[in-house]
Amino acid sequence: MLQGKKATVIISNPNNGQILVMVSSPSMDPNAFSYQKDDIQINQYLNDKDGLPMLNRTISARYHPGSVFKPVMATAGLESGVITQASMYNDTGVIKVGEYSFSNWHITSTGVTNGMINVVTALQKSNDVFFYKLGQDLGVDRIKTWADKYGYGQLTGVELPGETPGLTPDNDWKLANKGEKWYLGDTYHLSIGQGLLSVTPLQVNQMTNTVAMWGTRCQPTILKDGQPKCQSLGIKHDDLAVVRQGMIEACKPGGTAWPLYNFKTQIGCKTGTAEVGDGSNDSHAWLTAFAPVDNPEISITVMVERGGEGSDTAAPIVGDILKEWFNEPNTLVPRYEDYLFGQN
Repeated sequence: MLQGKKATVIISNPNNGQILVMVSSPSMDPNAFSYQKDDIQINQYLNDKDGLPMLNRTISARYHPGSVFKPVMATAGLESGVITQASMYNDTGVIKVGEYSFSNWHITSTGVTNGMINVVTALQKSNDVFFYKLGQDLGVDRIKTWADKYGYGQLTGVELPGETPGLTPDNDWKLANKGEKWYLGDTYHLSIGQGLLSVTPLQVNQMTNTVAMWGTRCQPTILKDGQPKCQSLGIKHDDLAVVRQGMIEACKPGGTAWPLYNFKTQIGCKTGTAEVGDGSNDSHAWLTAFAPVDNPEISITVMVERGGEGSDTAAPIVGDILKEWFNEPNTLVPRYEDYLFGQN
């Protein structure tokens, strides 16, 4: 599935954090360094500055998460009392702060706004304006508090060398490292998983497991028989039920994850399309999911570097894995090309 892609796939058991699959592409054969030492192959690995096959992208590379960060935002809003399930924000399409404009990706691509929406619909539609306004009402400190609780900005503790903690920024960090104070625009960027925020794919998978297990965060582990290390984050059941419902709706008709609409198994998921921020128009494609919703047994996180839209690129990979796991061979997982040429 990852042939020719710079990408990661992590599959884990939400109940105990056990990692079932961890793939970083392109990869390398460690036998070339020891058992069957191959100097030519070693040199190829070391000199591949584009593919970086010796980089474990699952734990050692940092990316903007884009909209897969929005379940954290929803949790923060509900737990802090800033919003309830009934709270509504008006999607105006664009928010202007001085000379700067912060737009919703939906109006950028279609010219259509979503109007008055609650948090479930905001997760379903991945509505940026809703989360801009929620972020403004929350403030950076409360956002960081909940990002930290979910495990961002810190090592997961997986039993592998080379893990990076990523970064959850705040005013203190920006003053110390950038020599500037925190601005409202920084909060807007953070609220949709952009700006100074950086995460690892494994951290996104851990967050997904935490939502799947009703607020119990387990340390990811590669040990088959290890003792699970789990802790409750103390999130109210009703608040997580709202977040989970938004993720369920994201995988149904009307949600962003259109390649997953046809599954018999009920899925909770979140797409993400994260701008790279290097002056190009490239974006990283994300999709993270757990299933079945009522009794989760698997979570899948896929990230494709510069892969475009999460729904177009990462979601079909997740769909193919779900077909195998839940034995749904006849479930259609469409590709972008299918829609492009008018097929269903």
